[in-house]
Amino acid sequence: MLNSRIALLGILGIMFVVAVHRGVLTAFGWGNGGYSTDPNNPKYGTHDWIAQHGLDWLPQAEKQFILENLATYLYGTELPDNKNAPDGIGDTTKHHVYFFANGSLQDDIGAVRAQEEYNNAL
Repeated sequence: MLNSRIALLGILGIMFVVAVHRGVLTAFGWGNGGYSTDPNNPKYGTHDWIAQHGLDWLPQAEKQFILENLATYLYGTELPDNKNAPDGIGDTTKHHVYFFANGSLQDDIGAVRAQEEYNNAL
């Protein structure tokens, strides 16, 4: 009798683990939340959260224009990744800066790209 209860509990435990495992959704710690089909209603992701909280560092007068155009501002966070958007760039392979273990620069393509976009904006 005790052995059958242990076996039943073991089977129920395995079924529970399988059921929970199958119900787990994939979570990404860094991303756009998907690409938006409507620039006026962008999908919200980690990039947007960071961009929105970056506004907290600006004085009200300096961020007012962005707040009045918040959807465009948030939509813009996906343009570096989305090559299919009208103004998209899609250069995700260039979004990094790597250093060797000794601290010296290994690859600064992300900084180079940021400088290029800064120069384009001038």
